[in-house]
Amino acid sequence: MENTSKKSHLFFTSNKYFKDSSLTFLTQIVNLPIGIITGVIIARTFGPQGKGVIDLVKLFPFLLALFGSLGFEPGNVYLLGKQAYSFKNAESNSLALSVGIGIILIFCAFISRKWLVTNVLKGITPLYFYLAIISVPFLLFIRYSIANFQGISEFKKLNLLNFANSVSRLMFIILFVVILKWGVYGGVLSFTISAIATSAFASFIFLEIRTSKFSPNISLMKDSFNYGIKAHIGNVFQFFNYRFDIFIVSYFLGLKEVGFYALAVVIAELLWYIPMAFSVTLFPKIAGLDAIKANEFTAKVCRTVLLITIGGAFFLAAISKPLVFILYGKIFYPSLTPLRILLPGIVTLGLTKLLTSHLAGRGKPYSITYLSGISLVFTVFLDFILIPKWGIAGAAFATTVSYTISGVLAVLWFTKDSQKSLRDTLIPRKSDLREYKKHFLNIFKKTRL
Repeated sequence: MENTSKKSHLFFTSNKYFKDSSLTFLTQIVNLPIGIITGVIIARTFGPQGKGVIDLVKLFPFLLALFGSLGFEPGNVYLLGKQAYSFKNAESNSLALSVGIGIILIFCAFISRKWLVTNVLKGITPLYFYLAIISVPFLLFIRYSIANFQGISEFKKLNLLNFANSVSRLMFIILFVVILKWGVYGGVLSFTISAIATSAFASFIFLEIRTSKFSPNISLMKDSFNYGIKAHIGNVFQFFNYRFDIFIVSYFLGLKEVGFYALAVVIAELLWYIPMAFSVTLFPKIAGLDAIKANEFTAKVCRTVLLITIGGAFFLAAISKPLVFILYGKIFYPSLTPLRILLPGIVTLGLTKLLTSHLAGRGKPYSITYLSGISLVFTVFLDFILIPKWGIAGAAFATTVSYTISGVLAVLWFTKDSQKSLRDTLIPRKSDLREYKKHFLNIFKKTRL
């Protein structure tokens, strides 16, 4: 009986974990209206066609930064979570790598510009392409810095950096699009300037907490790469799972349909705020626990998050039409069907996000590579079949199928690895609900004081 009681309270034995997860989720909630306002300005100013241009232009440097990160993000999270190296070394490495890798990526993109603009970024003006790729080193540094703060569980600074990123995007959109009226050029420019401003803010936070001079560490670089590259391929696969369909929609259907589909994706992915808040804090947490505690901890987090996410999916489906009408106007009603088709897949992929964080924390970063690779095969196959036939609804259906396959495989992997049953992993218990109530009441009391 005593042992059962201890297990039932494991989720809250670390108040810091729950506080960090809550803080991350609340930051995402605060960022939500900022992101919505940014998207509304773009959508109402440029319509589906212009929005499609901006969405596609923004996507490309994110892809370059993802490729160029080379796994140093999960590597640093894992090694810092285990306290194998210092934060100052990780951040110094990040600065050096961002500059070096960023310049190489810009050069490679520049010499490939004709092919890219003709085939991958169809309909995109070369000027927009040049403006976008300038942001790559800064995007790399932001990614690395967020990972480093995650590794040392400095979630206040991590969330502050994410908040600054959202605010800077909105500020520059207002400046260049609303005030100066620079059109699509202003929308693209605001993205690049925002990346520069956010990376400068990340440097300021680093300078504020550093304890010594700039000090890259080659050993950390090697160890981080050796660990992280196993997850890096999976992160690339995962990115294509998330965004490959946008490139295919652009190829077959044009930029206007990209604008519709991209809006559906953005709204549906609001559900990810819940699993993302917990998975970000779960990775370093699991790295510091023994196997039994880690398995029990993750099972409870998983069934908790699944319950909340399913409820969120039903709510989002119910309000989707008035939400699109109020924020974006009737012109974006074609986004509604793909939005609703995406929701089940978003729910199941939330399980993948959580459980791959657990497996990575247990020293198995390759899990995301296997799961994302299998899922990507289905994404590519179904996209080429369904998008020409069903349009953006086909893209959404292909995505939901691939996400669901990934989620199911992630659950099966975790249950086999942890010896936890499907019931333990997916079905909430009454004792869970009592603990949530008690914990939130404690937070409320402390807030009032």
